[in-house]
Amino acid sequence: MFAWTGLAHAGLLDEYTHKAWTATDGGPADVQAITQSRDGWLWISTQTGLYRFDGSSFVRMDNIDGTPLLSTNVLPIYAPPDGGLWVGYRFGGASFFKDGQVTHYRVSDGFPPGAAMSFARAPDGKIWATSSLGLACLEAGRWQRIGKDVGFDPHPTAVRQVLFDRVGTQWVSTEAGVYYRHQGQGMFQLASPTSVELWSLAEGPDGTIWASDGKDGNYRLSKDPRKKIAGAHPDLPGSGMWFDRRGGMWILRQSSVEKMPPDLIANSRMRMGIEQGLSGNSPQTFHEDRDGNIWIGTAKGLDRFHPNRLQPLSPDAEPTYHAAIIPGTAGDLWIGDWMNGTVHLDANARIAEKLKIHFKTAAFGNDGRVRLGTASGIWSREGKQDSLIKIPPELVRDGVDMRALAQDGNGAWWAAFLNKGIWIYQSGIWANAHERFPGLSADRPLVMSADALARLWIGYVHNQLAVIDQGKVQIYGLKDGLDLGNVQSFYHKRGHYWVAGEKGVARFDSGRFHMLRTADGKKILGVNGIVETAGGELWLHGYDGVFRIPASDVGELLQGKRDTVHYELFGAHDGISGSTSPVGPFPSMWEAENGRLWITTPSNIVHIDPANIRRSSQAPAVEIRALSVDGKQYALQKSVTLPQGTTSLHFEFAALALTNPQRASIRYKLEGVDQNWQDAQGRHEAFYTNLGPGQYRFRVIAANEDGVWNNEGAALDLVITPFFLQTMAFRLLCAVLIIAFAYAIYRWRLWQQCKVIEVRMAARQHERERVARSLHDTLLQGLHGTVLLMDAAIQDVEMSSLARQPLERAVDHLEKVLAAGRDEIVGLRSSKSDYFCLAESLEAVGKRMEQSFPAKFKLELLGQPWSVDEDVCDQFFAIGREAIVNAFRHADARMITARLHIDDETLLLTISDDGRGIDCCPDTSVARSGHWGVVNMRERATQINAELSIQGQAGSGSEVRLLWRRPSQEPGRHAADFVVLPM
Repeated sequence: MFAWTGLAHAGLLDEYTHKAWTATDGGPADVQAITQSRDGWLWISTQTGLYRFDGSSFVRMDNIDGTPLLSTNVLPIYAPPDGGLWVGYRFGGASFFKDGQVTHYRVSDGFPPGAAMSFARAPDGKIWATSSLGLACLEAGRWQRIGKDVGFDPHPTAVRQVLFDRVGTQWVSTEAGVYYRHQGQGMFQLASPTSVELWSLAEGPDGTIWASDGKDGNYRLSKDPRKKIAGAHPDLPGSGMWFDRRGGMWILRQSSVEKMPPDLIANSRMRMGIEQGLSGNSPQTFHEDRDGNIWIGTAKGLDRFHPNRLQPLSPDAEPTYHAAIIPGTAGDLWIGDWMNGTVHLDANARIAEKLKIHFKTAAFGNDGRVRLGTASGIWSREGKQDSLIKIPPELVRDGVDMRALAQDGNGAWWAAFLNKGIWIYQSGIWANAHERFPGLSADRPLVMSADALARLWIGYVHNQLAVIDQGKVQIYGLKDGLDLGNVQSFYHKRGHYWVAGEKGVARFDSGRFHMLRTADGKKILGVNGIVETAGGELWLHGYDGVFRIPASDVGELLQGKRDTVHYELFGAHDGISGSTSPVGPFPSMWEAENGRLWITTPSNIVHIDPANIRRSSQAPAVEIRALSVDGKQYALQKSVTLPQGTTSLHFEFAALALTNPQRASIRYKLEGVDQNWQDAQGRHEAFYTNLGPGQYRFRVIAANEDGVWNNEGAALDLVITPFFLQTMAFRLLCAVLIIAFAYAIYRWRLWQQCKVIEVRMAARQHERERVARSLHDTLLQGLHGTVLLMDAAIQDVEMSSLARQPLERAVDHLEKVLAAGRDEIVGLRSSKSDYFCLAESLEAVGKRMEQSFPAKFKLELLGQPWSVDEDVCDQFFAIGREAIVNAFRHADARMITARLHIDDETLLLTISDDGRGIDCCPDTSVARSGHWGVVNMRERATQINAELSIQGQAGSGSEVRLLWRRPSQEPGRHAADFVVLPM
């Protein structure tokens, strides 16, 4: 009895998901009117003002697009299809808001006096308005009053509503009755009943015009003058009547809302009152939004009825409890309920018959006919003849239930009985399956199914599965990849083998089971039903509801192109009431011949057409509602300039989600801070801290419950004003000061280095002078004395003596050595990079050698001078001097030429002669016969990383070539370390 009572008023909630908002949820009370603007926002008129609703929160609207209302005491509101919003006021007048502009209308503009009551749009696009004292039409920017001249004379009664029906007839309800006039006619007439105060008007799907008296009567209106009688009785009870777009009639009563069946016979299961969750008494306004949601305003709040995507059985069907189902072959459905017996529904889901049998399992035979597994046996129908295969007497005696049923490829029926194992019926005889197939598991079987290859599949508890193929039993378990817990469902079609159970879903392929995994890691548990549709989608019925896996993911999974799948979950919000049961029935989901899916739960039966799922194609509107800094809110404009020192921001935003806000997605990004979009995760606000001055843009985008994105969204430009210390001018000033300071440090360091170099050069020059003095005072003086002694000795030798000539030659040689020594002393006393430059020094060496030898010398200079390291100059001079002296002494040349070539990267010195040349290039690895000149030249070249080459040929002169390449400036080296080579 409890099950019946619990479902007594569940009919409306099987077809719709209900949600109520009252003051405790932030909702407004005493709702007067509801409308939806073209951008999707829901507008609500109440006694306390105008509100806008996005599906999650209500916002009081004292102004629209920055323009204030004439009054917060609003009554009617209307959003025409071409955009904008009409607002009528309790104390007279109206306003029209559109695209940031507003037009106010008062009595002086022709608007009817008294409280505004309603707005309507005529087929020609004109706007009509009613008030407590009149009727008017807006033409050319001015309201034209309607009165006696066209037969409309309800004075002094109030005018309630204007309705234009499908053929263009205009209907106007007043306290004195309802007036009408046909399209194109000028005069109004009274409709029947007359002398009845009527309020709201509605047109039924058959064209009938209904009027409500606002108390407890709904009347069919008639144009027939013979029916114009006063005091007529209402045709239906109720204080208001409306029709949804599918033709459903909704009746509002003093304390309830009721949806009437098409036959207009009231059904208490289609009624909802405060006891069932209605927000309050006196439901008084009705609106259907563009997604098919029904909105009803009451004295205490707002109610939404969302049409479920999974629809229940027809209202006249009995409530079910743990029902087993199987679709027939003609769009019909068989339902087995333990309380009501078996019900057979026709293709229109209407009750065709009731049978006094109970089935908990069913299957299709090899002939395609439905078989029902009952406590008495296997029931079937062929034509109009029913038949029954009775179960063994011992099973009847024990009163066991048949829980699984299947027919194998040989025509034998397999039946599993609770606590009695599996039995086989063939050729009129029942036999225990374990006697014929001892390899079968002794555990409890839950489900059986035969595939297209005549194999029989049996699912057991404890993660066991048996396949019987040509008389052989194969047992599968964890070692074969099966990890389902209790095996509860099979599906074998189109060459695909799916198995499901309490722990998930698996696919059988190549002798192994492969567990199905979702992309987000969610486990699909308690699956009792599997269907793979003709379109390739995979549908699963589990604990959490019904899962739809897209055909693209299924195809790629079967091809091995992906390991995980995405899914769409249909749950309680979509009409799934209750969960799957671990004790059956199995399966809990079937596919009918027309592709419709039938799903059974412990409390109801629902159906869905995978090819025609109700979807919302409208991208949601997005709005940035507020910006605050340290608790202070700023007016939202296209660009907002924030004060100096702003470091933190607080944004509030909204995205339209009237149907299912929990499934909507919102993302935001602060450009200049965020690299990627941030998921709001159900929040409608965002915080940012530690911001610096600069330009930012805050953006919000959103998607509805069906994944349709508004990628344009809403955006707000921000500028945080910097302090002077944060400006670019300050940064440039700092940069200039830093550069100036660095330059000063550089100049100071350069001055220090110059001083160090000067000290170093002075020390070096002092050492050279000391060595020169020592050489002059010792070696040269000694040699000079020797020369004088030898000259004196020669004077004592007769001219004819043979010893005189060797002595004279020795004196000549000593004088040459003495001259060379003087040259060395001069070189030591002078720096070749100081006032004696390299070129001048080399030329001085050549000119001095000309005085002692017959050869001539010349110096050629090429290129532009640049700074060269002092050591390089010294080594170039030493090598060049050695080469020049050697050419004068040993080449017997007539002309000796020195060429000094300078370019941007190299310094090249070439010394050539036209003398007797050399036989081969000298070996410079060791000194020959005590001569170290060439070896020294090589060593000096190596010290400065220069390249030295000596070339010559006997009789053709010789050439010494010295090449030095300028290195990149090293750290710590300065221009003062180099000298300029003048030309």
